[in-house]
Amino acid sequence: MGRLRDWQMPITVGLVWAVTAYFSLALRNSSGGVLLLWLPSAVAVAALAEQPRSDWPRILFALFAANLLTSLFTNIPITASIGFGTAQVVEAWTCVSVGRRVLGHHRAPQSIRHLTGIFAAALVASAVSMVAAMPFRLQGGWEQQVWWFLAMTLGMLVGTPIIVYLRNLIRGGGLRRGPTGRGGPLALAVVFVVFGLASAAVLAANHPFLVPLLFCALVFAVVSAGQRGAAVAVFAFAVAATIGTRAGLVPQAIFGLSPFSGGLLLQGYMLLMLSMSLPLGSTLLAREMLEARLRQGNEELKSNLTILNLAKTLAGIGRWRLDCVTGKQDWSEHMLALNGLSPSLAPDPGNVRDLLPDGGEELFSQLANHRDSRIPYSFEYAVTLAGGDERILKMNAYNEFEGGRRVAIFAVAMDVTEQRKRERMLDREREVAIRRAAEARRLANTDVLTGLANRRCALARLDILLRRSLLQGSPLTVVLFDIDHFKHVNDGFGHAVGDEVLVRVAELAQRLVRSDDMVGRLGGEEFVWLLPGVNSAEGARLAERLRDAIHGQSGEGGLPPVTISLGLASRRGDEDAEAILARADAALYAAKNGGRNQVHLAA
Repeated sequence: MGRLRDWQMPITVGLVWAVTAYFSLALRNSSGGVLLLWLPSAVAVAALAEQPRSDWPRILFALFAANLLTSLFTNIPITASIGFGTAQVVEAWTCVSVGRRVLGHHRAPQSIRHLTGIFAAALVASAVSMVAAMPFRLQGGWEQQVWWFLAMTLGMLVGTPIIVYLRNLIRGGGLRRGPTGRGGPLALAVVFVVFGLASAAVLAANHPFLVPLLFCALVFAVVSAGQRGAAVAVFAFAVAATIGTRAGLVPQAIFGLSPFSGGLLLQGYMLLMLSMSLPLGSTLLAREMLEARLRQGNEELKSNLTILNLAKTLAGIGRWRLDCVTGKQDWSEHMLALNGLSPSLAPDPGNVRDLLPDGGEELFSQLANHRDSRIPYSFEYAVTLAGGDERILKMNAYNEFEGGRRVAIFAVAMDVTEQRKRERMLDREREVAIRRAAEARRLANTDVLTGLANRRCALARLDILLRRSLLQGSPLTVVLFDIDHFKHVNDGFGHAVGDEVLVRVAELAQRLVRSDDMVGRLGGEEFVWLLPGVNSAEGARLAERLRDAIHGQSGEGGLPPVTISLGLASRRGDEDAEAILARADAALYAAKNGGRNQVHLAA
């Protein structure tokens, strides 16, 4: 069912094209006249223009099939039928593709560039179509090629806007007029009737010099119904000329030409009419766009004023204006209430310095400080009410100047007391949250017992120092150390004393480290000392100093004295943290196996 629905519209387009083509050819054959425009081209272009590109293949296929069947039904050879069908399909695709590129994201012309671009798209598409069909029309000579070009161009330029409009009218959307009310069904009907009668009268008058008068009528059509009115007017001319052709009045009687040559001349008039309507149509289009923007702007202004008045009421905004030349003031009732004055004093309370609770000192000093400001400015000031309550007001003001002289001040104000209280409360809460977050980060990176960096923090710092050392080409030394026979301390003195020994070792290590160094506890009695910028020789010297400090000072304060064993490794090449720690750990075990209380350098 879905596939069938996808083909409903293309099949309908094909049938409409076939019917239009059949009756156009029948009209030509029965009258022996010349078709001034080829309306099937308009059907094809209108169908593609109104549909997404994803539907184009099915539409083009349906148009080709309709063209082929119609040609065969009218006794056109199969080869020529295929050629004409291809030409028609290529024509429609070219016209709509170029037209969409010209319009961009717009669905309708918005400027003279759009109008001329669409006009050019029809000319290009007709030229492509003429070239594609030329091998099958050689027997007709150059006049046949010109007729094809003009008939296709006029069909697209005249018929497409009319078909699109009628389609929208049937769907219920065509009754909507342009921004200025121009181009409604009644206006188009009047244009068709008036221009058709004028065309018939000029053509029946049997005088070629009257034909230019139709250009004056074309102005009426464009002014009455816009660019769409030009298309309707030219279509009315084509209808009148066709009737005149059937009656034998046009073009033989007027121009003394053969029917076909005269038809080409009439086509040239029609194309000239359309081209001459473009400047006037673009001017009216620009006027419509401007009027539409002005109308939209007025609506937005009206809406904004309504919203402003509502916002003033809901937000408690007060308004004040001072004419610096005459001294006249205009206070809103709420502005007076905000400043602790009676609303009954509005609109001009006179000299308010004596009326304001604080004499207006802060308010008028702020206004004086901004007397030369030519851009909007704002400030806050405090008002102490009669009951002793303090209110904070925020004023936004603007100075009006004439030449270099300030002639007026306009200002609005609102009470921000509660807002400032909330902001101060939020600031306090933010400070507390920041402190707590910092404390949480510190605790997350700190060993609770010793206050040193914990294992996670120390290893993360080692990764950073390794990358920096590699990038800068500087040395880095890692020292691992742990307390010798610490288990004997816990077993002999208890875990509480053991914890105090760990704290003492951590304190002694912290005293000896440099500002860029880090000492961390990896767990149990094992520690790490990171020495950026230190080579193995200097690292060994510093490690020996730490070993000596622990040996000599760990027993102070009644604690059991302890010693430490240290393993030292310096960065080699681009080794990672795991590699350098493994070498330092191996050196530490070598120090323990060598008798403890010593420093051992990694191999």
